[in-house]
Amino acid sequence: MKIDFDQNEVRIEIEGLEYNLHPLWIRERSNEENMVDQNSLQRLYDPEKLPVDLKISDLTHINKEKVRIKFSDDHAAEYCLKSLAKELQRSKGLPEKILWDNSNIELKNFEFNYDENEDDQLLKILHYYHQYGFVLVSGLDPKDGEVINFANKIGYIRETNFGKLFNVVSQKQPNDLAYTSIELESHTDNPYRKPVPSIQFLFCIENSCEGGDSTVVDGFKVATDLKDKKPEVFETLSKTLINFKSKDKVSVKGGALGIRTLSAEDISQLATLPGLDQLRGQLLALLNTPASSLVTVLSAPARGMVTVLKAKADKE
Repeated sequence: MKIDFDQNEVRIEIEGLEYNLHPLWIRERSNEENMVDQNSLQRLYDPEKLPVDLKISDLTHINKEKVRIKFSDDHAAEYCLKSLAKELQRSKGLPEKILWDNSNIELKNFEFNYDENEDDQLLKILHYYHQYGFVLVSGLDPKDGEVINFANKIGYIRETNFGKLFNVVSQKQPNDLAYTSIELESHTDNPYRKPVPSIQFLFCIENSCEGGDSTVVDGFKVATDLKDKKPEVFETLSKTLINFKSKDKVSVKGGALGIRTLSAEDISQLATLPGLDQLRGQLLALLNTPASSLVTVLSAPARGMVTVLKAKADKE
C-alpha cells in the first residue's frame, strides 16, 4: 500500500488502484475521544460545523499500520491504514454482476443439506445470487412455513398486505393474476410497491397439476440490449412515468395514535368520526346559532348577583 498527500487530498494506492480522499472524508472518520463516543463510536460533534475548505496540514507515519493526519483547523487524528483500505474496498465485497442470456448462463441447482454447515452453503448460494440475480435451491423440507425458516437465515422478512407468506392458488374472483391459472409472461413483481421487493422466495411444496414451470429473464441484460439496439425506445421507456396500481382488499389489524396502540375496534370507531371539514362546520354552527342564548346565559349570573347584593344592603 502506497500513501502520499498534498493539502487537498490523501492518495492511497491499493492493489494498483489509486483512491483520492478528500480532507472532509478523512476527518469524519476520526475516532478520537472528543470526536466520537468510545463505546458506541457515535459522533459527538456537528459535521456541519467543519470548515468547508478544510485542508491537510501534515501526514506522518506512526508505524506500518498507522498514520497521523493533522488538519488545517488544528485537529489531529490517528488512522489505521487497514481500516481505511477495508472501507475503500468494501464495494468489492460482493461478486461482480453478470449480464446473462441463454448463451452464457451457468445454471446451477444448490442442494441444501440441513446436516452440513449452513453458513458455507448460504455463502455459495448468495454468491451465485449476486452474480446472476436469481438462484435455484432444492432439498428444503416440503412443509408449510419452511420457506419462512429458510428466508430468515438470510435476512429479515418485510411483511406486506399479503402477509409474510403469499400462497399462489387459483380463486374464483381473483383481484390479482397470481390467483389464476393464466400463464404469465416475463414481468417484475409489485412495481407499485414502495420500496419494491428485493429478494423474493418462490417455494413449491407439491405440484399437483401439469405444467407450472417458471422462466427467468435478466432484466438488466434486456435493458442493456435495448439501449444499444434501440436507444430511442430505451429513452422513452426509462423516462415515461407509468401509473402502477394494485387492487386488493384491505384489512386493518391495528394502529397507533401518538404513544397509544390502537386495536382494530379502536380504528373502526375512529373511522365513524366526522371529517375535518364537517367538524369545522359543526363548530361554526355551534358558535353562530345560539348567540342570543349565550348572551342570556352570560348576563343572567350578573343580574342575579346585583339582586342579591341589593337585598343584603336593604336588610342592613
